[in-house]
Amino acid sequence: MICVLTGGTGRAKFVDGLRQVIPAEDITLVVNTGDDLLWWGLYVSPDIDSITYVLSGLLSRERGWCEGRYFSLPASDGALGEPTWFHTGDRDLAVHLLRSRLWRRARRFPSHIDDLR
Repeated sequence: MICVLTGGTGRAKFVDGLRQVIPAEDITLVVNTGDDLLWWGLYVSPDIDSITYVLSGLLSRERGWCEGRYFSLPASDGALGEPTWFHTGDRDLAVHLLRSRLWRRARRFPSHIDDLR
């Protein structure tokens, strides 16, 4: 049994390699949520997303997040005067929308996110 403390795209790639040599049932992942944030009112959990994407085969090796087709949102943000440091594609945005909707149904975000509102 192996426990991996993980977060970020580099560790996601490590997990991807590890699962090639160790059976999945022998791996436990503890994923960082310290970098979670509210972005345009959406609950974003980048490290959990990176691990989810690598395990599902959707991690873009070049970008470090979910493979997507469209990346026009950051450019649109910049044109509106918003910060452009956070890039997201259409598939990644869909995950953020769904997660936020599910958290709102539960009537609260995790406590560390509540502090950002």
